[in-house]
Amino acid sequence: GVTSSINSIGLAVGIAGAITIFIFADQFLHTDDFQLKRDRIYEVTNVVNRNSQTVTLSDVPMALGEALQADVPGIEKIVRMELGDGAVRVGSTVFSEQLYFVDTSFFDVFNFPFVEGDASALASKKGIVITQKMASKYFGNKTCLGETVSIKFSADRVEEFTVTAVVDQPANNTIYFNFLLPIDVYFDLRQEPVNDWRYLTDGLFVLMRPGHSGEEMESSLTRLVTLQHES
Repeated sequence: GVTSSINSIGLAVGIAGAITIFIFADQFLHTDDFQLKRDRIYEVTNVVNRNSQTVTLSDVPMALGEALQADVPGIEKIVRMELGDGAVRVGSTVFSEQLYFVDTSFFDVFNFPFVEGDASALASKKGIVITQKMASKYFGNKTCLGETVSIKFSADRVEEFTVTAVVDQPANNTIYFNFLLPIDVYFDLRQEPVNDWRYLTDGLFVLMRPGHSGEEMESSLTRLVTLQHES
């Protein structure tokens, strides 16, 4: 799952032995101080009871984010993160890489500094965002915007993407990624439906509107967890 020091909302979901209360905890440690909206960003976590021990996981139902946004007026944006992998190729350079599939709202919530491109970088399903480190690894010192990246997801699935942005990752960042792709690409890759209550995504972040608190999600979480249990 995704590791972050941003505000955390605990969620008890349907895993064997799950606790049935919701916990609100401010775990902000000032490590993401370059994130301008950090005081309004919350990570929804899955709090479970395993062998009499409380465990907090970042994995929550894929459908939860959109359901929360529809249910809580104080939510401005949601971002789901799904981890995957693939063989990334540029010319003769090929490496197996971890990939993050995210909602197009990612840069509306998180403000990673842009070296090339802008916040619209994930608007196209054929767009890919890379870090400065990956830009150097695959392209050397040249400008990357508009360059083609080929990704082999499986033996029979190879797709090409266009670099739409290059971003910097400050040293004090706690959300690490090398490649970002729109989450719709992930949905297309899966043979079975995943945008439902049974499938757990690797991370869910919520941006509250100014003047609103993450605690406003708690009553909705109670109702939505019941819904998840019944699915």
